[in-house]
Amino acid sequence: TRGKLEKKKKKRRGLNRIRSRIEQEEDDDEAESRAEEKRIRQDEVRQRQRRAMRQMEEDKAASKRKKETAYQAKLAAKREKREAERLAREREEAEKKKKKKEDEEALYEQWAGEIEMEAEGTEVLDAEATESLMAAFVDYIKKYKVVVLDDLATEFEMKTKSVVERITDMEKVGSLSGIMDESGGKYIYITEQEMKKVVDYMMSKGRVSIDDIVDQSNKLIDLQGTA
Repeated sequence: TRGKLEKKKKKRRGLNRIRSRIEQEEDDDEAESRAEEKRIRQDEVRQRQRRAMRQMEEDKAASKRKKETAYQAKLAAKREKREAERLAREREEAEKKKKKKEDEEALYEQWAGEIEMEAEGTEVLDAEATESLMAAFVDYIKKYKVVVLDDLATEFEMKTKSVVERITDMEKVGSLSGIMDESGGKYIYITEQEMKKVVDYMMSKGRVSIDDIVDQSNKLIDLQGTA
């Protein structure tokens, strides 16, 4: 009767509580499982991100090393080029010095073998006298600026042909610079500054002849000399 009904109600409530606990536990287990799966997924995402970051850093470092290697190779190539150019310049300079020395020695031999001392007849000049005569020859030309080849030959007791050859030889070694006007029988000594004026004139006029330059010599060159 009434007591039995109360017992049934209590029993039912007890079963409901048990069922509720079971369901709650199941929900908790499921929630925990979902949370665990979420943590696992998050861990996997973080791991992938870390791997991607490491790969990015490695790629960046590799790119930097590649650029540095290329830069160093470029610097090395430039250094090698500069060194090769320096050695080439040194060789060229050494060859020029050697050639100049050979030309000077040849010029000296020509003077020593050709010009004779008047007092000794056919005996050639000694080294000191030859050098002194060469210096006097150059100074004479520089002093008068425009020299008549025959007069120069007479002054130094040489043939006119030899005078022309000696002037040409001295131009090769840099002792003289100028214009040989063989048709007029003259040599015009020109300083470096005056030579620049001549070059500028030639460039402005295009193709010019020696006669053209000689005709313009009064404008381009100081012909007064120091005599």
